[in-house]
Amino acid sequence: MKFFWYFVLIITLFLFAPMPAFSQANLRGVNADGQTWLIWEETSPEPFTYDVYVSQAPIESLETAELTGRIFPEDWRGKRLKLAQNNATWTIPEGDGGAYSLESGEALFVYTPHTASDEYFAVVKNGESEISTENSIGPITQSLGPVQCHAQFSGVSELGQEYSIYAHWIDGRENYDDGRSDYPVMGNHHANGTGHVFAVFEPEDGRKAGPMPAVMALHGGGLSNYFRFGKGSTNRIGIKTTFEDGFIVSLDDCLFVSKTTALGSGVWPEPTRWFGYWSEYNRFELPGELPPDDAIIVDYTQRRMDFILDWLLANEQIDPDRLSILGVSGGGSGAMFSVKRNPNKYAALTSFVMPFEGTVFSLAVFMQGEIDQNLKTNLPGGIGLRDWYWPLTLLHEQEEMPFMRIVVGKQDLFMDWELEVEAFQQMETEKWGAHIFWDQRDHIWNWVETHWFESPRLEPKDMSRFRRNQSFPAFTNDDQNLITGGRQPDIGNEGRESGDPHGTWGGYYDWKPETIADTEDGWAATIYLLGESEFANDVPEFDESTADVTIRRAQHFKPAPDELCTWSLMRISDNQITQEGTLSVAENGLVTVSALIITKNPSRLRIALDNANDDTDDDGNDNSDDDVSDDENEGDASEDNDNGSGCGC
Repeated sequence: MKFFWYFVLIITLFLFAPMPAFSQANLRGVNADGQTWLIWEETSPEPFTYDVYVSQAPIESLETAELTGRIFPEDWRGKRLKLAQNNATWTIPEGDGGAYSLESGEALFVYTPHTASDEYFAVVKNGESEISTENSIGPITQSLGPVQCHAQFSGVSELGQEYSIYAHWIDGRENYDDGRSDYPVMGNHHANGTGHVFAVFEPEDGRKAGPMPAVMALHGGGLSNYFRFGKGSTNRIGIKTTFEDGFIVSLDDCLFVSKTTALGSGVWPEPTRWFGYWSEYNRFELPGELPPDDAIIVDYTQRRMDFILDWLLANEQIDPDRLSILGVSGGGSGAMFSVKRNPNKYAALTSFVMPFEGTVFSLAVFMQGEIDQNLKTNLPGGIGLRDWYWPLTLLHEQEEMPFMRIVVGKQDLFMDWELEVEAFQQMETEKWGAHIFWDQRDHIWNWVETHWFESPRLEPKDMSRFRRNQSFPAFTNDDQNLITGGRQPDIGNEGRESGDPHGTWGGYYDWKPETIADTEDGWAATIYLLGESEFANDVPEFDESTADVTIRRAQHFKPAPDELCTWSLMRISDNQITQEGTLSVAENGLVTVSALIITKNPSRLRIALDNANDDTDDDGNDNSDDDVSDDENEGDASEDNDNGSGCGC
């Protein structure tokens, strides 16, 4: 009996005695591909965050080290990866050319050194401070090789689409301009070392020899949406997000943050609206006060997109001249941001239900401020974030925007309809040539049976026709009813119930890119109204309409302002000149031919503006270098007979 009570006493003392604090076990690290990779084994209980420290000397106390990063469980366990594969863990370089996939229960932090130096590291649970050989390491010798994106895994979607997931880990700093020359700062110091992912969906017909077109796809809403692209036609919004001879690259936008929702307080994915956030935003604190009026909103997400794009162009089989971008909802705004920042990188843009302002701010006020604050950004000139959401606010006004299609819904309550119409009218005034489509769709949830639902002209495949280094005809002042006075169709500028329930400005017109001739002496292209399509609503009911045509993205034909040019419009079937005249080049250098009567395909027309010293032969055939390769010519017999009409400019 004495032995029994002695045993009970020993057990009781053991249970209630102070226990050593185990932050984690087996911290190890390696420097590879320009970054330092720290791995450790988790121990219970799970912390709110792991905190990572760095020092130039051995770390014996946290007081002698610098806090370089904190990460949530969602960060170290790769929650982004698990959206594509439930059991996925991060895969990182081993330093010897191989790769290592983390075991379940292992955690990861990635540090980006700025100097080639030896440094020491420690990892502790938030709120703890004990240092031991289990949670400190060093010195790690660090080099500054180029930072890479790293393959995580490959798979086949349920619809048979092959894909690969890649990741890279960002450098986050207090000074957003303190990045390495090869790796810009892509988050503030509260986001340092966090991993981001993107998916590359393969061409349905497999890779062919040589570079192939690609479409960057930007999701709306939350974290999970990036993996929806590439799964085929989505039955809810009607976008076929694959195509036979090109890549779809879908990115993720969100940052994991502390947040209170209807489900309670916790860690949630918060979209940055494809731009960025306040340089001092603390993702580890529950939102309290709005950013101050002097806060700077930094383009962290746009920088990350730029890096991924440059990496893809250097490492994948992507044709840089046939790279386009597509976005839905907030992703539509993000796509517009991207082309305004880098208009010369993209061949085309397609944007669905793109919010210009309003609700986009109410959903991210603690990251980006309220709409009326219009907080300054770090963009040149300190452009206000609210101003940057306005499509016509350009970063480089001297550069031309790519060809674009914009689709909006009259029942989309996320939109200020009058504001949308104002933007479209300004695009028309500026002669952007954007094709505007509208119907009765709402923001996301009810597109089925709306007028433009599943139009093949709004799919990624159709975007692959265009090139960033080729001019195009911009159609504006589209009048589809030559009898009725006023602009037809009527988009309705007195509210979403006014005007026509569906329609398009410019969307019925088309041209064959391979027929464009663009030289110093002249410009020509074959243009027409659509006459046939597998999708009936793509074909207009009328046989002819009028529009102005402006040469956009001219590569060589750039007459001086106020210079006179003569032009002609010729029916290809019989070489009959249907219209001709003289125009004066605008002060901004744009060349616009007004009030052309354009007929439905197969009755195609050739518009031509040529210098008197043109390069045509006696038959009037254009023999000049038109910057279009022969392998892109998909024209039919009528296109083979396209003729240019010589006229003085």
